[in-house]
Amino acid sequence: MFGLRTRTLATTARILNRGTSIDRIILDQLKDSSKLNKPSSFLILPSDHANMRMRDPRKRVINTKPQHPPQLKLASILLTDDIEEESTSSVIKLINNLRIYQNKVSDHSYKSVTSVLTKSFTSAQLKEYIRSYTSDPDYKGRKEGIAKKTKRQLCRIIISDLWNIQRSGKETSVEDFLTSRHVELQKKDLFLLLLNNGLLIRYLSRTGCKITFKNNTMSLRGTETQVSNANIILDYILVSSYQQTLDLSTIKRLFVQKFGDFDLNKLSSLFQIYFEELDNDHYRLSSLNQTQTQRAQRMLLWFLDYNSHIKQFVKIPSVYETKEFECLPFKEDESINWFNRLKSLFRLSSSPKNIFSSGFIDSQLKVFDDESLLNKTIDFEELNQVKSFLTPPEVNPQNSQPEAETDPLLNDSEISDLYNQLSQFPEDNHVVSKTQLVPPIFVITLGNVLFESTSKTTHRIPSADQDSLSSDKYIFNPSIPLLHDKVSTLPLFGNPELSLSDINEMRINDPHEYLVQLKFQPSLYDNESTDAPPVEVWINLNRFGKPEMNTLRVFTVENENTCFMPLPDKASDMKISSQLIGDVLKAPEAELEETSPDATEQTIESLLNETSEKYTKLKGQPGLETFLERSRLDFSGKVKPHIHETLRLQLSGKTVNYQYISTNYRRDLEFVYHGKLLQFSSIEGGSLGGRSSEVVLVGHDFDRDSLKELIEDSVAFINQL
Repeated sequence: MFGLRTRTLATTARILNRGTSIDRIILDQLKDSSKLNKPSSFLILPSDHANMRMRDPRKRVINTKPQHPPQLKLASILLTDDIEEESTSSVIKLINNLRIYQNKVSDHSYKSVTSVLTKSFTSAQLKEYIRSYTSDPDYKGRKEGIAKKTKRQLCRIIISDLWNIQRSGKETSVEDFLTSRHVELQKKDLFLLLLNNGLLIRYLSRTGCKITFKNNTMSLRGTETQVSNANIILDYILVSSYQQTLDLSTIKRLFVQKFGDFDLNKLSSLFQIYFEELDNDHYRLSSLNQTQTQRAQRMLLWFLDYNSHIKQFVKIPSVYETKEFECLPFKEDESINWFNRLKSLFRLSSSPKNIFSSGFIDSQLKVFDDESLLNKTIDFEELNQVKSFLTPPEVNPQNSQPEAETDPLLNDSEISDLYNQLSQFPEDNHVVSKTQLVPPIFVITLGNVLFESTSKTTHRIPSADQDSLSSDKYIFNPSIPLLHDKVSTLPLFGNPELSLSDINEMRINDPHEYLVQLKFQPSLYDNESTDAPPVEVWINLNRFGKPEMNTLRVFTVENENTCFMPLPDKASDMKISSQLIGDVLKAPEAELEETSPDATEQTIESLLNETSEKYTKLKGQPGLETFLERSRLDFSGKVKPHIHETLRLQLSGKTVNYQYISTNYRRDLEFVYHGKLLQFSSIEGGSLGGRSSEVVLVGHDFDRDSLKELIEDSVAFINQL
């Protein structure tokens, strides 16, 4: 290649030295010599070229250099600067990466390593490496003077004396043509490469390299091309990783307060983020990209679930004081959120132990054996006369069917105590005005109270005196199997009686109400919002999955009292709760006063410039406008929804920063049961939030009698499941 390039340059030089001569193949008639410069003199005197030197054509051709683009010259200059500025530790690391961890190698491998060391490093760098190696107190090998050694001699000292590598004298094999490269990794780099069961390592293996690990060193072995490709990919992964430093002093304090410790190893495995502890409770978070770090910040607050405005307790009815029940394992992981799936959860149940005895199983199998299926006494004409599912069910709007009388679940004393615990809210501790507070009501949610345990043994239910347990030892799951079958037989709210035409119309026009529920927690990363209440944003969706902005509502959960009540002998447990919420977008009382007569007289120009009514409520919340502009609340399925990670609200004259936690896509349908509103919801929370159904019974008033009646109606509904 070099010879061809030299011949090309020589030919070009000869052509350029011809001056203005014209090739002989051109006819004399076509030659135009009018523009040629005529010599001023035909005689060349010795004095004219006395100071001139003769040029050697061979020297001119050899010294001719190809023209490089300016960017290549700049790159080479920058590369040289980087090499000159390399610290001693970096040079030592680079030389160590070329080390072969074998005592004997072939002549080819020995010469190959020697050649790489000779061409890649200067004599000063090689001497510095030898000094750093021999100055180690643990070094017991041979020492000799290196001041006057050549580069090849220095390489021999490094390979033979320091690395203890000798020539084996064997013939060259295929392994000798493979090269090795050792990359020293930091702990964060090793953590990121091993995420998702080593997915990135398996990706690097596709280059054909053999990848091995020893302590914090990663070895790549393969052909020169394979090793080079793998090294390029590895460098890209590590360089493109994202790092962010956060102040976690508040979060660490709350973690220790709730869980007893702040385990970084557990958090790293949960969030797939590497936590590096710095000074003053500051931590450096390392991840593969920025999106993963933002997701980890959200999941960290979600996992902590800090809320100083909520009170939760477990109430054990006295009727279960002396009974024994089993702890049945809970396996419906898809209905609970991501961090509760890691727990061993159990539900109290009174199912007999011998229900699945051999006799019971044999009797059930006989129903489906050949003899039963070939029974000729069955009249198939009677089966054809079964009513179609299209026939509307006969329902009583008031559900006046007589029900079996049962003993009350709670006595009067327990009802009074429960009412006092649920109805008491702190005063003067609200971030909204009194006119923005929504009157509280009692609601009961059906579901299962799940306890965290490590065994499946039989337990005696706690006594009635033990009415509260640690809040991190139990959760509530609102999903109950086959609940939809019972709810669908109830009359719709506002339409107690439906004709056949009404039912057919409902099949065409979906009667469900579609909503999006966005949950936010006060950001604990700025250490100023620990006392702020949680916030929920609710938006209705149209039939195309687009948000109806005139239905936008923002609520602050000022206070919430919740009682979890296990019912082991029934199909469902209960969660009895009361909430005091504030409507952030509701105008305060001062803005609701009637305007003066002078203000009612408006000009046409002022009317044209007036803001639309549905956007006036956002005037006092510029942070909410920014949040809506940066979010993509489109749930039509055509584009991927996007929720902005932060929300700023003006509450009580202060700016409060909120962190986005989760999204629930809800499909609600309202029914009537015993004259009360019963709301059935299908909730889709994604891969992190889970998928569940929910039944909520709403009380009428906020008094003791209303609570008692609501509990009795809920127990009556549960008894029918």
